[in-house]
Amino acid sequence: MSTKQTEQVAYFAVVDPGGSVATPRQVLRRRSAGRKSTDEALDGRGEWGPSRELAEAERGRVPGELRPLAGVLAEALVAQAREE
Repeated sequence: MSTKQTEQVAYFAVVDPGGSVATPRQVLRRRSAGRKSTDEALDGRGEWGPSRELAEAERGRVPGELRPLAGVLAEALVAQAREE
């Protein structure tokens, strides 16, 4: 019997007032497996790295609005960042 847990990924956008998830100020994700979760932010090169930004945004400590982001749109934003 396998003890490996399935990883779940949730994506989020930090959007400026009047902004859109299609053009977010920042893209964040939370990877979860069992009780362990890892928060990451997308950098300017299109790479994911550890970040406390999601936890801070959930507490209202980040300017802008935190919105859930569909995985397909998140993948498109990653691809776009890697092209720039």
